[in-house]
Amino acid sequence: MNKRVINLIRSTVFASLVTPMAMFGGSYDFEQGGMVFVSVPQLDGVEQWSMEFFVAFHGDSWQREQVYFERYPDASSDEPDIYIRSHYDESGGAPDMVLELHAEPYTTVEEPLELRIPPSDVSVDNFNWVYAQFDNGKLGIFWSNGATWKESEKDAGGMLHSSQEAFEFGAGGGESQYTMDAVHFALETRQIGGNNFPPKERYGPKSQTVMLWHFDEMSGNKIGQGRF
Repeated sequence: MNKRVINLIRSTVFASLVTPMAMFGGSYDFEQGGMVFVSVPQLDGVEQWSMEFFVAFHGDSWQREQVYFERYPDASSDEPDIYIRSHYDESGGAPDMVLELHAEPYTTVEEPLELRIPPSDVSVDNFNWVYAQFDNGKLGIFWSNGATWKESEKDAGGMLHSSQEAFEFGAGGGESQYTMDAVHFALETRQIGGNNFPPKERYGPKSQTVMLWHFDEMSGNKIGQGRF
């Protein structure tokens, strides 16, 4: 049994013991609550998509590696075909938090699309907004602390990789020291710029929404289509 399967089983067992105390105010504390699994087959093989969520860090956890979500090509794979992660990079002259987006076929595990975020642009008291999209041959990842926003884009082509595996939110332990809210996956993209970043208020599903979770449920760690 490979390492990922062992960790997945351990995290599943932990998450099955989640109590209502792990959730508060319509958001989910992944450090306390463990992993969440979301099946989103509507994203398989699409040519336009977006993924977004709000994240509040626990103390200085943004200065350590964090895993927000991953998806794997199949149950036996050790390498994800989609992920959003972050880590702290002090190798250069100025340290930054580095947000990473990997989505096959546009990137590889070893060479994700990166967005460098200076410490001054990371909110440690409130939620930060993360948004990724692919549209018109452009892959992009965006960040806002509510006052400023950053972006990174690259030219790319093709259809998003297909998989029967669920998205795995959180990673357990020190790689999930954050609280998340308003996770939204869609087959459309937002207009970029101006007052569109980030969303200013709670919103409902849009015409092309395939998953929207405001974390209002008070138990469980698996989400199916009928509960969106």
